[in-house]
Amino acid sequence: VKVGTRVPLEDLIKGIAVVSGNDACVAVAEYLQGSVENFVDKMNEVVSELGLKDTHFMTPNGLPSKEQYTTAYDMAMLAAKYIERFPQALKYHSMQEFTYQGITQKNRNGLLRKAPDLVDGLKTGYVADAGYHLIATAKKKNMRLIAVVMGAPKPYIREKEALKLLYYGFGNFTKVNLLDKGKPVVEVKVWKGKVDKVGLVAQSSGHIVVPSSEKSKLRLEIDAPKSLFAPLKKGEVKGIAKIISGTKPIKEIKLEVEKDVPKAGILKRLYHSVALMAVNINISRISLVAASSLILILILYLIVKRRKRKRRRFY
Repeated sequence: VKVGTRVPLEDLIKGIAVVSGNDACVAVAEYLQGSVENFVDKMNEVVSELGLKDTHFMTPNGLPSKEQYTTAYDMAMLAAKYIERFPQALKYHSMQEFTYQGITQKNRNGLLRKAPDLVDGLKTGYVADAGYHLIATAKKKNMRLIAVVMGAPKPYIREKEALKLLYYGFGNFTKVNLLDKGKPVVEVKVWKGKVDKVGLVAQSSGHIVVPSSEKSKLRLEIDAPKSLFAPLKKGEVKGIAKIISGTKPIKEIKLEVEKDVPKAGILKRLYHSVALMAVNINISRISLVAASSLILILILYLIVKRRKRKRRRFY
């Protein structure tokens, strides 16, 4: 890309995704954040938010820098988050070729041609000192896998090794869904609220990929209170769902309040106060009814008395 040339942003994205355009990376960085330095700062901010502790960027295009480093694990996690948040980006990464200004170049990811029915992305890389790298992703039925190969001596070797990893994954692992995002997981009692129960829903999905032999060992453990007090706000985190394999925790999913629960009226709140006293001191049901009746009589007495005072003032 020559200085001063106006290029559609989508073409720049295609140039980055398909043919690793370093100049396109710089142009997009300057367009989005005003400068390469600002963009790199933003990259490292995202890396920190994702919890990738072994990655630090110094350039927007991956060109060498002494203080720039990463790992295969971090790249796999970054790719997974990228696909999860921007699944539409795969339409660029799966392009077999890209034509710009009359020049057609093939996608650097040769697996798109070797296994077109399986592989649909993601990104290649090369640095002389580190070798050839490849983040490959493929989907079979309802399961998507990501394979990362770094430091290969030749492009065909990174492709061969990545494809071996993908085939091994599909042959030996399975995807299990124990929770659906936004769906109720457990229902809890609500004290002093306009409703007596509220659902706690999964903040994220319970999709996990595990060895096929481990599937039967999976179980769901819910850590949530038996009751809550109004008012409650939708989205408040009040519990955790734990996916466990045998005795080993695999994943934790936060449980949040399904909907707003405002406070009940004064009568219901008073009744619940008495009921809570009964629960705490374990008094009998008859005593609870008697106490509730006394409170109700007292409230009615106060209401009648207040009305009489208003009438006297009127006359």
